[in-house]
Amino acid sequence: MPAKEIKELRQAGKLEEAYAMAKAELEADLSNIWGKRNLSWVLYAQLDELASNLDAFIEKINEVKELDLPASEEMFFENISIVISKAARVITHEATLDINKIHRLFDSIKELSIKRNSKWFSVLFNAMHKGMKESNRYIAFADWWDFKILDRKISKRKKCPMAKK
Repeated sequence: MPAKEIKELRQAGKLEEAYAMAKAELEADLSNIWGKRNLSWVLYAQLDELASNLDAFIEKINEVKELDLPASEEMFFENISIVISKAARVITHEATLDINKIHRLFDSIKELSIKRNSKWFSVLFNAMHKGMKESNRYIAFADWWDFKILDRKISKRKKCPMAKK
């Protein structure tokens, strides 16, 4: 299993070589979870470099979706929020917000098993909210984000002792 070599190539910034090796490993056995994991982390590194190129970014997101990783790959799905947030910030920091770009990004990520209830998911919400808040699709975005998470967080907090008065 070339996992060590793929990781070393990825960490050295040799993403094309890491990609080719991980892709070949997966193609040898499409059901191999380790092959999927190796390729997913290479794609993650590529996504990080492509945050300012929306078309290429979406192509890589689509590759991630094609891997059909199980939702139990929580570390990956939590971390992917970081690079998606980065791409959203690129869009929202442009001189004029192109709402179609933020819609395209949202459409590409909404089916991912992004880990909810994490710090990075909140960062993703903030980045996407800035672009979506004036959009006619904000309700769809809010439904995807799941505001029920706030209810769960609030109900888990201890009551304020002053509130007992």
